[in-house]
Amino acid sequence: MKVNSLFIWICLFAYLLVSCEKDSIVPETVDVVKTKSFLPLNVPYLIEEDGALNFRSIDDYYSLSDSLVKLSDDEYKNWEEKNNFKSYRTYVQNIIDNLEYMEVNSYDDIIAQNSEYVYKDKYGFISPIIEAHVYQCVANKKRYFYVNSIKHTVNRDYISVEYPSKSKDDEIIDYSLRSRTRNTVEYPAIEYRNGNSLYKLFTWFKIYKNVVAGSTSKEEKVCMDISVRPRVYGQLVGWKDYNDDCMVEELTIHLKGLGATIYFDENGRITFGNDQMMYLQTVTSSKKTSLFTSTYILTGSSLSSSVPERIEDPICVHYRARTGNTGKYGGAYNTYHPYPGMDPNTCGHRIVTEYQHVVY
Repeated sequence: MKVNSLFIWICLFAYLLVSCEKDSIVPETVDVVKTKSFLPLNVPYLIEEDGALNFRSIDDYYSLSDSLVKLSDDEYKNWEEKNNFKSYRTYVQNIIDNLEYMEVNSYDDIIAQNSEYVYKDKYGFISPIIEAHVYQCVANKKRYFYVNSIKHTVNRDYISVEYPSKSKDDEIIDYSLRSRTRNTVEYPAIEYRNGNSLYKLFTWFKIYKNVVAGSTSKEEKVCMDISVRPRVYGQLVGWKDYNDDCMVEELTIHLKGLGATIYFDENGRITFGNDQMMYLQTVTSSKKTSLFTSTYILTGSSLSSSVPERIEDPICVHYRARTGNTGKYGGAYNTYHPYPGMDPNTCGHRIVTEYQHVVY
């Protein structure tokens, strides 16, 4: 009986031990799981004493930057907290989302207090100094990050590069979209308001290269940011920022230099070009916001995976932007810079004449 009792106690102890080990494995929250579904598991980077990310290599930089732009604001904040990192993206987004609760006559004071981070743009909006969303994600509050200890400070359309111990001369990297005449191309914001509604929106897009010091055309990425900015009318204050659900849909882009495409010329003959036509997915904000930006990484086809040295303005871009308060209606953005003989009333296979249509 003593042997049997001892055996029973040993079995019971083993069972309790296994049970405790199982219980000690804390299940991850949904947010953690969602974040890890996007992020590479072993990206080697450091958080320096100045609060900036330092990527050990160019490959590591692109691995993480490609992933971070896919995260919602909540997922991104979760990643920040786990890495004890304070980003430019979150800091500036908080400034803009809080405008809903501020008086319009206090906007100039907000800009003065945060002049390192935001400015008043030509439409009167308080906007981020770093407009490119990819760089917002990797830069700290002071607008810089490191790649292999090389400091990159991000400005509106260029990056200032400082090499450690002056091992090389400092340089400027231009990441903006350029026209055929080398001028910077900035597509204007369009405004949509349904009749006399108290709600309207502005929307615009930006195309740029994700580039760092030492990167090659095989590594670099062409990115497109589409932004939506809701506005509401108040009788005492006029139009002001407010937070709303935002959506980008029906996106088509035809961009030169990213891969092979086929179109018909003015004589109906099939023509091959070093272009790419893309039909991209609908993206919706994860929460109400005063400025929603959706980022698309425009990669080359298998026939042309290199990014051209100079990105030219796209042949056409079409998309529609909506907010919760505009309902099923929204602002449709169309630009067209056609090849000779191309139909100016289409963007790919989409008829666009019933939408706002801007030709450059």
